[in-house]
This record gives sequence, structure tokens and C-alpha cells, in this order.
Amino acid sequence: APGPAIQFIVDDFLGHVVPLATHPYGCRVIQRILENCRHQQVNMMLNEIVESTKDLVHDQYGNYVVQHVLEHGQPKDRSGVLERLRWQLVTLSQHKFASNVVEKLLQFSAHHTRQVMLEEFTGEVNGQPAILVMMRDAYGNYVIQKALDVCQGADRERLIACIKEHLLALRKFTYGKHIIAHIDK
Repeated sequence: APGPAIQFIVDDFLGHVVPLATHPYGCRVIQRILENCRHQQVNMMLNEIVESTKDLVHDQYGNYVVQHVLEHGQPKDRSGVLERLRWQLVTLSQHKFASNVVEKLLQFSAHHTRQVMLEEFTGEVNGQPAILVMMRDAYGNYVIQKALDVCQGADRERLIACIKEHLLALRKFTYGKHIIAHIDK
């Protein structure tokens, strides 16, 4: 483990994490640090990233840093990300960069987090069924496919039941057949 030898880099980054995370090279350095350093070494850096989640998920480079936090961080980091994205998951699922973060959140989170996310996906957004909005969208449909891949048991059944309510409409969507294929897996 690259202990004290690179601690000066981590320390230097503090207070500058957001501009570095949104830079084409800076984001890569942060990702390598998160992969290779012990959690206590990067705890303050993680806090800075989590605090800025809302800004970073929309950025072409910053979204990768948040994805890395979800993959390499602690459960408290993942729940911190969810807290900042809650009630916006459907909208974020329709965004080119943020949708990847939503997929990673589904993939690496605990059962409780997935339930919270499913609550949003199976609810309503602007008077429309959220699931319909997502399935119709170029990026949102991938989030639904990921949810079908990672959810199990009652959660998966709940999602499938919600999707099946809109099966007729689904067949007309460009991405509908991909979602139908995921249901049949």
C-alpha cells in the first residue's frame, strides 16, 4: 500500500478536490488515490467529494470520481451520496453523466438503499409514472436495466410489476425490447 509516500499529494488536494475532480487528468489521479490508499488516509478527501456530489455527477469527469467513491468508499460514503441525490434520481437517470452514477449506486449499495431508489423509480414525477419516463429515455432505460440486474426477490418483483403495468407502451419505445429482455432473464 502506498502509505506515507504519497500522503503529501492527498494533503495537497484537500480544499481543491472539486476543481481537480472536474479536470481530465485530476479526476484520474483522484481515482488512483481512492483505489490505492487506505480509507483513513483519504477520509477528508472522500468527505469533500461526497459534499460536492450534486455538482460532480453532472460533470464529464467528476461523475467518474463519484462512481469511484461508490465502488471503493465505505457504506457511509455511499449513503452520503444517496442523501444528496435523493428525490432527484429519476431526473439524474436522464442525464448523460449522472445516469452512470445512479447505475453505480444501484450496483454497489446495500439493500436498504436500493429500496429507497426503487421507491422513486416506481413513484411519480411531474404527474407521470417515473418508470415510464425512465424507460422512454436514452439513459434512463439503462438505469432500469441495471435495477433489473441487481435487484432480487421482492424488490425485483415490485419493479417488474411496475414495468408490466406499462407493457403496451413499452413495446413502442426504442429501448423497450431491451427492458423486456431483462425481465425475461
